[in-house]
Amino acid sequence: TTLVRANLENALLDNAELGNARLQSASLLNTDLNRATLFRANLCNCNLQRARLVGADLQQVDLRFSDLSFADLQGANLSSANLEQTILESANLAGSNFYRAQLVDFTNAQTDGTTIFPTVIETIRTVICDS
Repeated sequence: TTLVRANLENALLDNAELGNARLQSASLLNTDLNRATLFRANLCNCNLQRARLVGADLQQVDLRFSDLSFADLQGANLSSANLEQTILESANLAGSNFYRAQLVDFTNAQTDGTTIFPTVIETIRTVICDS
């Protein structure tokens, strides 16, 4: 599936099968992707602000340079995902899995019950996990 630069704002895509999809630079603002399968999808440089990704399969997803501010990722599986330069400000990460993910700044993210380590971390100045 190729949806490069697509405007999918406010779309209802819960339970969608988007494994290996190419969604670079797409706008998914306020999109419902609850329980969606996005395994190995390319979501580089996407706007996912306020997106709902509860229980989504985001394994090995490329989210570099994407904005997930205020997104709901409760219980999402982000194992082995690339989150370099990803914005997660005020995102709900409760119960999500970041096993072996390339990580980001979690400041102000809700991280209750989140699995984080082991991960690829090149440099850390301060990690703050708000509970």
